[in-house]
Amino acid sequence: MIKTIIKNSFLLLSITIANEITAQSFTKDFPANENLSPELTYPSGASLLSSSIYKVRLVTRGTGTKTGASYLVWYNTNNSQWTIRLITLKAAFSNYPVLIVENDTVKIQIDHYLTYPVRAFVEELDADETDVEPHIYGSAFQWQRLLNDLYYLDGDVGIGTDDPDAKLTVKGKAHVQEVKVDMLGALAPDYVFESEYELMTLTQLDSCIKADGHLPEVPSAREMQEEGMELKAMNLLLLKKIEELTLYVIELQKEANSSEDKLLEKERQLSELEKRLAKIEEALQ
Repeated sequence: MIKTIIKNSFLLLSITIANEITAQSFTKDFPANENLSPELTYPSGASLLSSSIYKVRLVTRGTGTKTGASYLVWYNTNNSQWTIRLITLKAAFSNYPVLIVENDTVKIQIDHYLTYPVRAFVEELDADETDVEPHIYGSAFQWQRLLNDLYYLDGDVGIGTDDPDAKLTVKGKAHVQEVKVDMLGALAPDYVFESEYELMTLTQLDSCIKADGHLPEVPSAREMQEEGMELKAMNLLLLKKIEELTLYVIELQKEANSSEDKLLEKERQLSELEKRLAKIEEALQ
């Protein structure tokens, strides 16, 4: 009895969804060239519906080369414009097919002086709703491929987590060969070497370390454990500390050289005194 109720409920839900969102497909050829960009229409010639979402695959026929592209097409009620999302594209030149939006109309275009038939394979989701987003097709149609580049523009990506807090959040180990961090807007710490930079004395530095248990400006171990650390900010801070350390080493070397010079001068003076003393002793004999 319970199984029958569940089965009937599921059937009713399926019928309800089918009534609200129905899918239909059609195929149509469109002649196109660099000066001829036909509107993407139904086989009857009717324009696309603003209450539907379309999955469109394009192939240029008769060229002797491999062509193809796929798009999502929908009417964006936020700006009252037709919107296309590239999903896969072989190229955007010569006889490769592309979709464009021109004068608020979705059109097919190829960049070639000869006219070729572009075959469009269209799958329509008739949602009968003007504010349905293309996410209904799933994540496979949010990832986009242009030539050899794969990218994602809709939001944040999480690996090992369903709550990403950045463009890419990885909960776990990441194995990479090299990491490059953009330094746009970041102030490189070369200002440490400028004459007006006030370098903390070693006595002051010693006092800070004894009081705080870590270098000035550097987060404490607890802060890093609880809040993590930003790679760019930490690298810049470490570079600043290295540059300050370099200045300390240079200053200590100067002091060591000065002490050595003073010691040599003392040794020279002592040698002169010894010579004078030897002369005096020789004269007394």
